[in-house]
Amino acid sequence: MGAVGLWLVAAACRTQGRLDPAAGTLTYGSRTASLDGLGGTWRLPLGPVSVYWLDFARGSVASGVPRIIVVPRRVDSDVSAVLGRAATTEGETDTLGAASDAERAVAATLGLGFLLAGPVAWLVLPASADATLVTGYLALLGLPFAVVLLRYALVA
Repeated sequence: MGAVGLWLVAAACRTQGRLDPAAGTLTYGSRTASLDGLGGTWRLPLGPVSVYWLDFARGSVASGVPRIIVVPRRVDSDVSAVLGRAATTEGETDTLGAASDAERAVAATLGLGFLLAGPVAWLVLPASADATLVTGYLALLGLPFAVVLLRYALVA
């Protein structure tokens, strides 16, 4: 399970992208997203790279748009300038696809339920090797669903 997680992180970090300041778009892989709904950015320098967190307005972009981008330090100042201009530009944001508060609350509740199912079962079941194995499986099976639902509740 850990190897699959590391493989996904390595694949995500090797994705190439391009910022187009004239069009105000971010191209990553084969997809292009508009930077119109960009509300702000946070930057964290880490050795030879800088990590950016892109904060979009709710419902302004699809859920597949990356919120975290990693750039080499040699282009860090250019990327920072482009993202800074895009964040200060007042654009029309389409909130038709935005999730309602109730929808996000349901997703968060289900996500927390999946996340806490294993630990709660571990506390409730009597201590034995079988109970530990069952609660471990329950936690591992619930984790992917919890991650998807909690991410949806945060960014939808």
